[in-house]
Amino acid sequence: MKKVYLYNIDRDPAKGQRIRDVISSSGYEFEILPVERTGETVGSIVGLEGYENRECIEVKTVPKSPFAFFVGFGDDELEELLKAMRNGRATVGAKSVMTDFNREWPFVRLMEAVVKEHAIMKKYSEKKKSRKR
Repeated sequence: MKKVYLYNIDRDPAKGQRIRDVISSSGYEFEILPVERTGETVGSIVGLEGYENRECIEVKTVPKSPFAFFVGFGDDELEELLKAMRNGRATVGAKSVMTDFNREWPFVRLMEAVVKEHAIMKKYSEKKKSRKR
């Protein structure tokens, strides 16, 4: 099943609604993750067999950045959805897909790593743009 898990997208309520609308109109399901579930493993959150009874970690702080996590998408499907999100002004900066590697991670740790990488890449991109001017 193809599904998008969303976290903290309603910091800007209008944009959060656009994100939900674009995903739905593209024919995909989404789920808004509450902070209480961020200590669960990725595998548990997406309902993978064998992950149901995994221990949760205690979450003391969570990223404040919006986050999108895509499960079950092929390359073309993901590219089309991301394009629709860009065209609909419904982008989420920090995003990831499920892999064999990250399914073991607590969701909050995945968000932290991706948010940090996104900030580094954004800074790099802005530096590169400023040099071209």
